[in-house]
Amino acid sequence: MLRFGKISSVDAVKGLYRVTFEEDDFVFISHDELIVRLRPDHILAVNRVNVLLSSVGLIIKNENIDMPTHYKVFKNEGIGAGMCVQTEYNVKMGGLSEKYDTLFKIPGNKFFKYFKTHILKEPLDRRDLMFMSDGEIAIWNVEDDSVAERLTPEGELSMEEVQSEYPFLFRKLKKEVAGMSDLQVRKAINVFLNTCSTCHNDEVGCHCWNDE
Repeated sequence: MLRFGKISSVDAVKGLYRVTFEEDDFVFISHDELIVRLRPDHILAVNRVNVLLSSVGLIIKNENIDMPTHYKVFKNEGIGAGMCVQTEYNVKMGGLSEKYDTLFKIPGNKFFKYFKTHILKEPLDRRDLMFMSDGEIAIWNVEDDSVAERLTPEGELSMEEVQSEYPFLFRKLKKEVAGMSDLQVRKAINVFLNTCSTCHNDEVGCHCWNDE
């Protein structure tokens, strides 16, 4: 694919149609960006890129567009739901050559897992799979994006303990506070349990009873 930035999409499409591009070759069009598919059946990708550059250059000149433009040639390879490895290419007379790979649309809590696997291409260790989730450390499954394990912080009750020891409070919070996930309810109950039941203004073990 070829991406142009900072160029009027209407003018660009009008110009590119003149170089025999088909309608479904236009992958994305916005007010300042145009992405065009370089199909596998194009005989020489480099020649196609050069034709595109010439066409865009004419648009800039004829329409007196006073802004910088840039382009890149890249390929996206899907690695999950909406996520991909993006390979950027150098454009040379003899063809395209790979420049580097980068991650695209990867959520932050999955970055290290996918970076180690798809960019560094190294084995994963436990630290690469860890991320924070609602106040506790969670660990991704190696094979997929399910959570394999959760590490409850020291001094807090786990999800199983909260649900078995405080079932009424758990159900009440879920009902009264719309949108709270089970993990958020677990955290809220732990906050309540670790708050002084006398003054409600400090953690359990405070010395409010000794105030003068």
